[in-house]
Amino acid sequence: MDTSTPLVWITKDYESIEAQFKEHTFYIHVLGEKQRLEFIGEENTLKRIVEQPRFVLHDKDKPDRIVCVDLCYLPKLNGIYWVGVYIEKDRRPRDVATVIATRKIPKTGGIIYDSTKAST
Repeated sequence: MDTSTPLVWITKDYESIEAQFKEHTFYIHVLGEKQRLEFIGEENTLKRIVEQPRFVLHDKDKPDRIVCVDLCYLPKLNGIYWVGVYIEKDRRPRDVATVIATRKIPKTGGIIYDSTKAST
């Protein structure tokens, strides 16, 4: 891991593979370019979704990405939304690429993981 890259967090994902969320991705891409201001203060929510997702999906548009999703209450939107954390799966550590909140059930390239069917 490149320890010179400032991180929002680093954790183990649902497969116990290290995953990181870079400050640049969060502040420049998510909050800046995409204007997804509903995620201000939700850094730990995003981390929890990576650690304990409801579903993990194949990204329908980018085969090198997976999407960890869960239903979450987002106070800045005053509602419950599907939150998707898009992860570059072939990097080590895995890298958060972007995050999205939507009311619609995300379209998928297939389900990789379903927490209700996961063995304990």
